[in-house]
Amino acid sequence: MRLKTTTLFFVLVASFTAALAETVNLNVFPTRGNPIAISGELERPAGEGPFPAIVILHGCGGPWPLRDDMWSRRLVDWGYVVLRVDSFGPRGFSEGTCDQIGSVTPLTRAEDAHAAKAYLKNLYSVDGSNIAIMGWSHGAMSVLWAIENTYMVDAIRPDPFKAAIAMYPWCEQVLFRPDAPLLLLIGEMDDWTPASRCERMELRDPIVNDMTLKVYPGAMHDFDVPGLNTEVLGHVLQYNPDAAADAQIRIKAFLSAHLR
Repeated sequence: MRLKTTTLFFVLVASFTAALAETVNLNVFPTRGNPIAISGELERPAGEGPFPAIVILHGCGGPWPLRDDMWSRRLVDWGYVVLRVDSFGPRGFSEGTCDQIGSVTPLTRAEDAHAAKAYLKNLYSVDGSNIAIMGWSHGAMSVLWAIENTYMVDAIRPDPFKAAIAMYPWCEQVLFRPDAPLLLLIGEMDDWTPASRCERMELRDPIVNDMTLKVYPGAMHDFDVPGLNTEVLGHVLQYNPDAAADAQIRIKAFLSAHLR
């Protein structure tokens, strides 16, 4: 289920970003299943670069201009190349997977993210040694999978993300051998992806033992989306200006610390 809005903010931001974004195709070679071509929206700062870059992953509703465009423009303004990956449309789920959440798994999306990182590394405008990942909700859960090295099964990943940001993910009990610094931001009152799960999440044998968890008092799911106040599938989605402002400060500082 995809959220819809008719606000002036949406119209202005969406039209402005659409004029700047370039649609690109990414080839994904999953560990299981057949190769697939997916798409993404690429945006770059002015200038030749090379710039650090960020792969961003949408939530269960699929690409959502109200949030994704806002964050893309913000990150580009901060000096980052941004690649927004669409994991759902090319797989036949253009309306999202919120009501069939296992249709495209976080593991599948983690492989999409690493394919996006490989694509970025080949761009002259990107500093290939400084690529981060950021996602929201289902995309944030995929971020956790993208920095996890499965315990005692897979070899340690030779080319990890430089940093990872997870906005209100569904946290697992254990994050095995995480290989990137992680900033995890979530609302205390989130009734879709409970903060308590993230507070209990264990880092097992971390390759990079650097996780910062911030729980925002009184904040709900999607707390960073201006003007939002609705319900989806019985879950409250609500903007919290204080949490949103603090998240913006933390994310900017986190990226600056790890990608500069």
